[in-house]
Amino acid sequence: MIKILIVHDSALRRGEIRDLLLKSEIGECWESNGGIEAVEKYRMLQPKLVIINILDMMGVEIVKRIMAINPNVKILVLGSSGYESYVGEAIQSGATNYIIEPINAEDILSTVKKLFCKPEVKNLVLGTSGS
Repeated sequence: MIKILIVHDSALRRGEIRDLLLKSEIGECWESNGGIEAVEKYRMLQPKLVIINILDMMGVEIVKRIMAINPNVKILVLGSSGYESYVGEAIQSGATNYIIEPINAEDILSTVKKLFCKPEVKNLVLGTSGS
């Protein structure tokens, strides 16, 4: 199981995402409503994934601050129609992936699974050529 920090201004949405991830046994979840609290929780917990709702520059700033702490963290941005420019800035700042609303449970689950799925490594047999 992976550690996940869910950053969303809506307690209801945070709870829905948390319940979905827990029910799917993907990870342990913590929540934040945003701002400096999100950065401090990240610093304290060091989760492998941050799922963050981006509605303004504060969300982008949170992404930048978390990336400054750990540039290898995976950040999934949840955005709304009309806020695509902020989502774009979050991606440019280091966020790993994004989903634009309307967001359903399968969108979140499949995206999180893709972020942590290890690609299959195929053994290559290198031949020698005779000269």
